[in-house]
Amino acid sequence: MTNAAFTTGAINVYYVKQLAPVNADVGISYEPLKVIFIGDEHQLSTTALTAHEIGHQFGLVDLGNAVHPNALPDRLMWFQDSKRDPCRLIQFEWENVNDGLK
Repeated sequence: MTNAAFTTGAINVYYVKQLAPVNADVGISYEPLKVIFIGDEHQLSTTALTAHEIGHQFGLVDLGNAVHPNALPDRLMWFQDSKRDPCRLIQFEWENVNDGLK
């Protein structure tokens, strides 16, 4: 698939019916390659899931109660299943992303 539609130097996002194996994550980000795969079946909106995976491309890590007890489920990098569409970045995350763009 990536041979058919891949732009060097850009973040390439592919929307696929299903990721293998069947119980795999609904989104996978391969940072060194700048490639993201988003599966069809998930509880978040496709926009929120895509934004989350793009966050990984900029070096942001998953958040969750077990890893970050003070993280809230409204944060973009919240990784646990949620019917919400989290979108909040804290200042450190925002600065990290912007520093990576320089």
